[in-house]
Amino acid sequence: MIIKTMLKDYYQKSLITKSEGACNFEEKNINGILKCLASLNIKRTRELTEDIWYKMITWYQEELKIKNTTIKKRLSYLRTVLRDNRINSIFLQLKYPRSDKTPFLRFQDNEVSIIFDAVYTLMDNNPDDHNLKMMSLMLHILLDTGVRSSELFDMKVYNVDLKNKFIYLEHTKNNKKEPVLFSSFSYDLLSDVIESKYHQKYLFYDVIKNRPMTFNSNLRLFLLKLNDITGLRIHTHRFRKTFGTAMYMQTRDWRFTQRALRHSDIRTTQIYVSESLEFVRESYDNASKAFEKFKRK
Repeated sequence: MIIKTMLKDYYQKSLITKSEGACNFEEKNINGILKCLASLNIKRTRELTEDIWYKMITWYQEELKIKNTTIKKRLSYLRTVLRDNRINSIFLQLKYPRSDKTPFLRFQDNEVSIIFDAVYTLMDNNPDDHNLKMMSLMLHILLDTGVRSSELFDMKVYNVDLKNKFIYLEHTKNNKKEPVLFSSFSYDLLSDVIESKYHQKYLFYDVIKNRPMTFNSNLRLFLLKLNDITGLRIHTHRFRKTFGTAMYMQTRDWRFTQRALRHSDIRTTQIYVSESLEFVRESYDNASKAFEKFKRK
């Protein structure tokens, strides 16, 4: 079977059954796979040997300088398509490259303060920078709602209900349409952006380049700038983990936190949440009172 045709056919089915964000992710994987295979002069599935597997890994590492985590995503996607076409390939049995990914942890409270102090300073120094205002809003919404970055850039002006303080997500990772709540933390800035009418449809619109904002062209560059200013490792997923931890710490309710993060499996929620040192100290101090009776009198 011709690999390019196989991948394109699978993608066409995804366009019908999956969310826009998932399809965009698949398109990136397909382009990356085809570019690699073209360089290796591989066109058909019968040419996918063990040797080609390792040549693909080496090509990604040396030619594109990408991390093993991304290489694994490419190869995993290719495996998925092979299975979908019931092709018995050696590719289904070989090992992925060793993971080089450091897990993203939630922000500590002092780190959140450092980040937003830096953001507010930038805004004060550049009051007429409309793009800066919208990227500041992005960080507010990421922390305040726990949305994923792919959901963030799909938001439209008409999705926002300022009166009832919620944003209706039309496209999510789980392909569900659902609302997320926001608080007074985001309200003023969100109201300001909407009332400014930068665009009648898109909530996040690049007024300089006259097009909708994207992660790579806008937010990614802004986060890199904040990294330099603060010295922190800032990633959108860390805001989501910080949000999830805050929901649990305030309620001690796993089901509520699962619902707030919109996880289908509560075990995923439990992985997301990391208790603060302050809470650990409080719990330890209470529990360690049991040892008081053994103390020398």
